[in-house]
Amino acid sequence: MRLAEIEIRNFKGLGNITITIPALDPSRPGSANFVSIIGRNNVGKSSILQAICLASPHVPPTAPNEDHFPHRSLSRGPIEVTLTFDNLTETDQQEHAIRAHIHEGRYRVRKRWHLDEDENKIVRAIEAYAPTETLDLPKDITWAQLLQHSAATIALAEEYKRRHDKPPRNKLSPKVIDALKDIAREINSPLRQPNLEWSTNPGGISPNVDKVFPRVIFLPAQTETKSAISSGIKDSALYQIADAMFTDELSKHKAVRTFKAAADSLTHLFSDLGKHRIVGNLESEISSRLGRFIDLTAELDLRAPDVTADLAKMTSIWVKDGVLRTSPEHQGHGAQRALVLSLLHLLAEKKRHSQDASQAILLLVEEPEAYLHPQMCRKMRDVLVDIARNSVAQVICTTHSPVFLDLADRHDGIVLLRKAEGEAQALQRKEDLFGGASEQRERLRMLLNFDPTVNEVFFTGGQAVCLFEGDTELVALDAIAERLETLSRLDRQKYLTARRDVTTVNCRGKWTIRAFQRVLNNFNIGYRVVHDRDRETAAEGANSKILELASDPSRVHIHCENIEEAFFGAPLKSDRDKPWQIRKNIQAMSEADLTSPSSALRKFFEFVLGCKLESLAPNIQAQAIDSPIEQDTTSSTLFSQRARRNHRERIATVSASSLKFHQSEQLSVLLPTSRQGLRVPQLERQAIRVVHTVLGDLLAVRIADESMRDTLAPADVVLLKPMDFLLPCYRPDASIMSLASFKQSVDNEDIVLAAVNEDIADGHYDLRRVTLRDHGKHGSERWSLRLHADNPETRWGDRGTMLIYKEDAVRFLGKVVGRLPEEDGDALRRRPAEALIAAALRLPEKPFVVEPPNPLQQIDATNVIPKT
Repeated sequence: MRLAEIEIRNFKGLGNITITIPALDPSRPGSANFVSIIGRNNVGKSSILQAICLASPHVPPTAPNEDHFPHRSLSRGPIEVTLTFDNLTETDQQEHAIRAHIHEGRYRVRKRWHLDEDENKIVRAIEAYAPTETLDLPKDITWAQLLQHSAATIALAEEYKRRHDKPPRNKLSPKVIDALKDIAREINSPLRQPNLEWSTNPGGISPNVDKVFPRVIFLPAQTETKSAISSGIKDSALYQIADAMFTDELSKHKAVRTFKAAADSLTHLFSDLGKHRIVGNLESEISSRLGRFIDLTAELDLRAPDVTADLAKMTSIWVKDGVLRTSPEHQGHGAQRALVLSLLHLLAEKKRHSQDASQAILLLVEEPEAYLHPQMCRKMRDVLVDIARNSVAQVICTTHSPVFLDLADRHDGIVLLRKAEGEAQALQRKEDLFGGASEQRERLRMLLNFDPTVNEVFFTGGQAVCLFEGDTELVALDAIAERLETLSRLDRQKYLTARRDVTTVNCRGKWTIRAFQRVLNNFNIGYRVVHDRDRETAAEGANSKILELASDPSRVHIHCENIEEAFFGAPLKSDRDKPWQIRKNIQAMSEADLTSPSSALRKFFEFVLGCKLESLAPNIQAQAIDSPIEQDTTSSTLFSQRARRNHRERIATVSASSLKFHQSEQLSVLLPTSRQGLRVPQLERQAIRVVHTVLGDLLAVRIADESMRDTLAPADVVLLKPMDFLLPCYRPDASIMSLASFKQSVDNEDIVLAAVNEDIADGHYDLRRVTLRDHGKHGSERWSLRLHADNPETRWGDRGTMLIYKEDAVRFLGKVVGRLPEEDGDALRRRPAEALIAAALRLPEKPFVVEPPNPLQQIDATNVIPKT
C-alpha cells in the first residue's frame, strides 16, 4: 500500500493544501517516491510535516492544541488531514478497516479534530471515503405504499415477506431499510442507487485504522539533542529507525529464539504441569499462614520478559572517536545526522534484499541539509533518493538546498509553497513537463549532474531569474560593473544589492535554455533570457523556440550574432580563453562606450539587473522606474523588479522657525508604552519636545535606518504627533466600526507608528504607511486596511505589505505630520539638542501633554477589517 496524496485543511497557517507523492517511473533514472517541499522561511513547510505527524499514530503530537488551529482559535477548525492510498495488495484489501472502503482501487481516510462545545474540549473523528448504496424510494414511504408503488417495490416487498415471518409495521424502521438494501443487492433490484460519502469510524475502532497506517519516522531540523538521537526514547528518530530494522532482523536470530526458549522453561517451573518442588513448598507455606486469617490460598507465577517485544529500546548505540566511547547525544549535530544517515543507508540495503512485506515506512525529514558539510549533504540526498526509489520508504522533506531537487527527473515531486493574501498555497506539477522532448530532459540532466546549483531558480522568492546561454555573459556582467566603478559611474554596494536580486543561471548552451523555460513556465516563475543570435541556420530553430516559450519578446535579449560582435564590433582574435579576453576588452573600454544610451553593453547590463544605470550611480537618489529602457528591434526589456516609488513629497515640510523647542528626552518616556517598554528600531532613542502653532504638541525625532527608504531616508528629522488609538480584535458582541470613525484618527496614506498583535505586548513598533479601501455597497460598512513598508527589499509582511484582518489588533502611538527641511535637519545633526533648546525663543506657557485625537476606549467593532 502506497501513500499517494495528502490533504491538509485548517492546520496553523495552512488553509487548504494538497500534496501528491509521485509514483515511481522506471523510465526516468531519478524518479522516486520522493517529495521536496520548498519555499521561503515561515511559509508553512514544517507545518505540513507536523500535520502528517498529527494524523500518524506513531509520532507526536497525538492530539492538537490551541496553537495548531488557525489564528490560535478553536472556532476556526476543524483540522482535517486526509490520506489517500493506492497500490493496495490483496492483504491490504482484506484488512478490516479497508475492505469495505475501497473506491476505484484507492483507500481514503480522514482524521478530523474540532471543538466539542458541550464538553469544551477537542475531539477526534476518523472517517473513510467509500461507496454506499441507497434505495430510490420516496421519502417516508410506508409499508402499505411499498406494496403499491411500483413493480420494483412490490418485488422487493414480496421477497422481504418470504424471508421474514412477520411483516414490518406501517413505518419502515432503519433496520428494515438495511434489510431491504441487502435484498435489493442480492436480486439486483433497479431501485439500487450508488452513493459516495464519508463514513465515520471505519473498521469499528480506531486501532484498526491506525494499524494500516505507514510507520512514520520524523527527523526534525532542530530539537533537543537527547530526544532526537537517543535509542532509549520511543519518539526519537534513532529509536524508530532501529526498531524498524532490528525487529525484522534480530527477532529471527537463533540467539533470540534460544533466549525465548529459556524464558519459557523458567516460566514452566511455576505452571501447574511442571511446578518445581521449591515453588510448591513455598506456595504451601504461604497458604498455610494465610489460612489462619481467611479461607484463601496463594499461588506464585512468573512472567519472563519478552526481549523481542522492544529490541530497539534495549539496544544501546555508542560511537567511538579514537579511544573515546560516547553516546550519540554527546556528539555534534553533524555527527548525529551522519549516524542517522548511516542507519538509513543500512535500512535501505536490508529492505532491498528482504522479501518480507512488513509495514510501509514514511520518512519525514526537515531540512536534511542541516549541520552537514556540502559533500555529506550530497550523500544524504543520494541515500534518501535510494530509499525512495527502491521502495524501502516514501520520503517527504522540506529543504532550502538546491541539492535535493531534480528538475529533469523529479520535477513532479517538487512542491513550491508560497503565501498569497496571508495564506499558504502549494504549486505542484504532476504531469511530465517534457513529454516527448526527451532530448531536452537529457540536456537538463547532463547540466544538473555537472552543476546542481542551477536548481536555485526555485529559491528566488520574489527575485528575478536570468537565463544565460554561457559563462561569457556572467563574466561580462561583473566586468562591466568593475569598469563603471573605476569610472565613478557606479556605487559598488548598490550594484551588489541589485545583483543579489537576480538569480543568474548558466545554461551552458542555447538548446538547454528551452528545458529551463519549460520548468519555469510550469511553476509560474518569472525569468529573462540572454543568448546569441548566431549565424548558423541550425540556430534559427532554437531562437524561435526560445521566443515562443518566453511568449513575450521583451523577456528576451539577443546579442547581434554573438556577444563579442555585439560588444566590440568584431570577433575575438581566437576562441581560446574567451571569457578572459572579454573581461580584458571591457576593462579597456572608454566611458562613452559603456554609458552611451545606444551602447550594447549598457543595454545588456540594464536588462540583466532590471534597473537603469543611473539608479546605481554613487550619491544619487535611486529614481523610479516608470518607463522601459529603450532598445533596438532585436531586443526589448521587461522589468520584473518592483518599481521604486517616491513618497517623500507627500510629507509636508515644516520649517524649524515655526517650532518652539523643549527639552530632549528618551522617546519611550514621551510616548505611552506598555510595561515591556517601547522599541522602535527605525527611530533614534532621543527625541525633542516641540510645539507647532497649528499642529500643537509634537516630537522631533531622527530616522535611524533605511527600512522606509522610499518615504523616509536615514537622518531625516520627522515630526511625530503622539496618539494612543487601538483597533481591537474581533468581538462577536460588538457592532461594526465605520470607516469614517476610523478616519477620525488615521487617514489614508498616513505614516503611522504602529504595532500588530503580539508586537503590542512586546512593545515593538514600526513606522508604516496606511492605505484604506472602501468596499461598501448599498450602505454596507465593508472596508480594508493595509500597512506598507515602503521598501521593495524588505522581508516584512508579504513583500512589504500586511493586510489587517478582523481578528488582528493594531495599536497606533503616533503619526508623522511633517519633516524638517534638510538644512534644519543638518542643524539638528551638527548641534546637540540642548543647544537648540537654549536657542528657542521662549517656552510655552502650558506644559507638554500628550493628547491623543481619539483616546483609548472600547470600540464597537464586529467586522472591523473584513477580508477582501
